[in-house]
Amino acid sequence: MIRIIAGNPLTMKEMTRHTPEAGSYAPISILVFEQGEMTHLRYDTMESLLQPYGITEALTVARSLDASVIALMERAIAS
Repeated sequence: MIRIIAGNPLTMKEMTRHTPEAGSYAPISILVFEQGEMTHLRYDTMESLLQPYGITEALTVARSLDASVIALMERAIAS
């Protein structure tokens, strides 16, 4: 099992500007683990973590971040 901790300070700065609580979810975490013959990737989307706060501006930044992380994960599993 490997936990990848990653983050972009500029992205987090933009989210915390709108929702200071977003700082408690930074940097993001991606979990990579093997189970049987399969390798799994897990990521809790930033949008899902910030949804309860209901701040549109922060959610917009979170969606963009999530799209980038998911695209990276998809590229990783395709190789």
